[in-house]
Amino acid sequence: MNQKGIFLTALYNLLKVAQVLYIENKKLKVYIPFVYTRRCIITSGGVNLGATDHFVTAFNFDRKYTKSPGDKIIFIQQTNKRIKVDSIGNGYGTYNLKQLYSRNIAATLWSLAYSGKLTALSLETNKQISLKELDKYLNISEMMETPFADSSYSKESFYKQAIQPSIFREIQITQDWYYNQTKNIVFCNIPEMILYANRLKNKEYEKELSPILKIVFKN
Repeated sequence: MNQKGIFLTALYNLLKVAQVLYIENKKLKVYIPFVYTRRCIITSGGVNLGATDHFVTAFNFDRKYTKSPGDKIIFIQQTNKRIKVDSIGNGYGTYNLKQLYSRNIAATLWSLAYSGKLTALSLETNKQISLKELDKYLNISEMMETPFADSSYSKESFYKQAIQPSIFREIQITQDWYYNQTKNIVFCNIPEMILYANRLKNKEYEKELSPILKIVFKN
């Protein structure tokens, strides 16, 4: 097969998915209104004009609709997408994500985890973690003590850096993709997401973001 044939075959197997992320009933969800097929435009003279959206299909006009009893559902694959908490790139540029009450995705989900309404797991142990344990994990060797002049009072230890949702700079979203062949729509479930932050070590923040917290969304 020539190079042109390989290029065309690869493009015909690609889909571009329109997604709208939102939070509802303590879960991160996604609405997929339609998908695009992709193809390569090559002139009769053999000039490659590049890839373009070719055909729009799988229209879904009901945000909450995914499947009904008796529908034929095909599992496509599971993907992991890492994005910044305030913006996302689509290959052509970077766009700001919509915020509500000045809170991004991480801040909104953090408030739910803080109140105990979501299951938050440590990435080190894969076990549920308390906020006190998270403080300890993010603030290595950063313990301080309350200064009392009178030694008869017991000193109390605390962490120098209080945990705030603003420390989470990126998130990784896990998505399970499905195709409803009966209704010709694409939908997906989000079972979990991971929050990334810079850990504080020896009074300096690490340059690289580290996976800190996993939030699990129950069905």
